[in-house]
Amino acid sequence: MSQKKQLVINFVAQVLFSAINLGISFFLVPHIIESLNATAYGFINLSNDFVNYASLITVALNSIAGRYITIAIHKKQKEEANIYYNSVIIANIILSVIIFIPLMIFTLFIDKFFEGRNISSNIKTFKYFNTSILADFEYDNPIAIANNSSF
Repeated sequence: MSQKKQLVINFVAQVLFSAINLGISFFLVPHIIESLNATAYGFINLSNDFVNYASLITVALNSIAGRYITIAIHKKQKEEANIYYNSVIIANIILSVIIFIPLMIFTLFIDKFFEGRNISSNIKTFKYFNTSILADFEYDNPIAIANNSSF
């Protein structure tokens, strides 16, 4: 496949992905706000933002490491590349633990945050949602360096 054709396919796929994402948000957010209420939805966004910031740190760390790993592999210094790779995995695990603790405390004691608000029936659903966000990050983050395509 030619490079120009691949570029067009990638561009169309990205535009389609963005349109679907926007459409889902446009139709799903009002339903979530109606079923949970605006306060609970705000906490969902807060949890997502927390994980997104941590993911940003992970991407930066993995990109930097990817450069050094690629240089070491190119110089045929396999042991140095392994040291970089293992160091990044350990850093990702430490970051996962640092993120896990406050989010798990927040999830376990969410009842206290919602005390006095009329959303007690949705707290169980919110706990499941928050736990799934946390589980997704904890699963993906330590192995994120493996997604770096430079090596």
